[in-house]
Amino acid sequence: MVAIDEKLKRMPRTVRVGIVPGGLSEFIDVQAAIDWCDTQAVPAPAAGARYTVEAWPGTYDGPIVMADYVDVVAIGTRADTIITRSPGAHDLATVTGALADLKGLTVISDGGGAWRARCITNLTDGFRFLDCEFIPQNTAVNASAIANNSDMMGYRTPIDILQAATEALNLLGGISYIEDVDLGGNTYSLNMNTVAAILHMHKGSMIADVITAGAVIHTLLIDYCDLNGATFTLGATGACVYSIERCTRAGPITDASLLGTGTIDNTDVAGAGLVKNGTTPWTIWRSFLTSADNANAVGAITLYGGQLHGCADATGVVLWLIPGLGEYKVIAGMDIAHALAAIAAGDIIRIGPGTYALAAQLARAIDDVTIKGVGLGTRITLDGVTPVITAGVQDGWVITDIDVDAGLVEIQFATNSTLHNITINGLHGTIINPDLGQTNFPGQPVVRLEEIRPLDPAATEIIKQYGRMEHQLCLEIPRLGELIAFRKVFDQLPSDVAMDEAFVEALIIRRGMQVRYAPEAVVYNMGPETVSDFVKQRRRNYAGHLYLKDKYGYQVASLENTRVARLALEEVWGAARLVYTLGVLAILELYSRALGWWDYRVRKKKHVVWDMAWTTKDPGQETPGKTG
Repeated sequence: MVAIDEKLKRMPRTVRVGIVPGGLSEFIDVQAAIDWCDTQAVPAPAAGARYTVEAWPGTYDGPIVMADYVDVVAIGTRADTIITRSPGAHDLATVTGALADLKGLTVISDGGGAWRARCITNLTDGFRFLDCEFIPQNTAVNASAIANNSDMMGYRTPIDILQAATEALNLLGGISYIEDVDLGGNTYSLNMNTVAAILHMHKGSMIADVITAGAVIHTLLIDYCDLNGATFTLGATGACVYSIERCTRAGPITDASLLGTGTIDNTDVAGAGLVKNGTTPWTIWRSFLTSADNANAVGAITLYGGQLHGCADATGVVLWLIPGLGEYKVIAGMDIAHALAAIAAGDIIRIGPGTYALAAQLARAIDDVTIKGVGLGTRITLDGVTPVITAGVQDGWVITDIDVDAGLVEIQFATNSTLHNITINGLHGTIINPDLGQTNFPGQPVVRLEEIRPLDPAATEIIKQYGRMEHQLCLEIPRLGELIAFRKVFDQLPSDVAMDEAFVEALIIRRGMQVRYAPEAVVYNMGPETVSDFVKQRRRNYAGHLYLKDKYGYQVASLENTRVARLALEEVWGAARLVYTLGVLAILELYSRALGWWDYRVRKKKHVVWDMAWTTKDPGQETPGKTG
């Protein structure tokens, strides 16, 4: 080995394998180079004296059994340097890992259609791979690209499975960290099935599913990954830790684990969303979920912000909070009682459209509770006899915009409490005895209500007139209003813009496109119910339009005071003409009644035979006395 010793003087602790331009390498076999470094090199490989086997471009036969502190590094791209094996039995790996690095190679295991292929089996803590590619192919079912039972780290590596019923990564224990690794697989990208394991996956992707099982404790952290619709099936394991953060395109998550913790943060979960069958509680931050279903009474699903579009099972607690606003949202399928049990004094429960069949009366000994629906679309039922909601003897309850059954709502014994826009089976009531707080509804029992406030008439008229002026303004200059549809010419709205429709209008026009008004469209929108709320809304909108003009240089049509004043004057002129017409009509009516009194009282004329008003008849008839 004189040549090797001389070479080590030039490049300490480095040997070469393969055909090297300009001269021969020390070895033609990767395993031989590893074995020499492991058994004959001086000093022996150690943490402070790592050896490197340089594999030059070519295809090398496996298997390869790595040695501690002896790294195998490809010279060139991973497409140029390949280690391959055709096993003669199940689960024989092409590479067996060690406390060493594997860099820049392609590792192939070809099962020949008969054997389960396996690229890597790692038996020693500290194995790392970087810029590699692992390809099990022609494999029997249930093959794994990597089967790992110890500590492992991996970087920038695609793992491609080229036959059905295979998995990219099978964790059989240990602590693993993989970064920028693309997990393929036709059945599973990740299998944590039988032995407790820990995995942190960062900035990678999956194309198949994830499964965990066994009465063991797993930790699975996935962040900044593209999940491509991967389905997560989390088995009835022990107290596991699951965290999916800032990922895209997650598929449905079904969890049967027990007494662990689950977190979803800034991640879109499609399909069936989250289905919780176990006792592990889940916390969800600023995420989009198609659905959140809790089939287990132990452990809650708690959402903070984000979007939730459905809930099919609320056996267990499902809560949706809006951070910083003291608001709990309830949508169809959720249990209002869960939100009422969770709120603090001064909080609001906003109930979306749907029918909510209660199991028990809604009640809680807490002050300052607001329960707000959307009107007739929010229907709450119990048994038709018991009040669906009672404020008890509490203070400051506000219940508004809901439809209830004949059991009604009770605030009879509460103080400073208000009911507004309450309907009973779709019917509004009339107060007949406000002193007793009782209202009678035709065909319904007596209702224990304190007040049902009608809309402010002044506000109602103002909104009608304002809507007419908005319509006229849009006919002259098309502008964006309550409901808009637009081409997606931007990624997101700036966080400092309050008037989003106006900002979209500005972007559309600046890109040379046009804005069109659809006067035939019908939009149902909740307007302010009081004059003070109207002022708040218009004050906010005007300030937002001024900010848009000053910062972005775009002026909405409603800021053109001359045009708005002209439209207002047209409305005033129309009103003046109406007053004039009504005045003339009143005078003519009084004159006609006087003539009729004279005919009947003085002339004794009953008009049994009509004095015909010819202009009210067929316009084709000629008036008598005007014929030729």
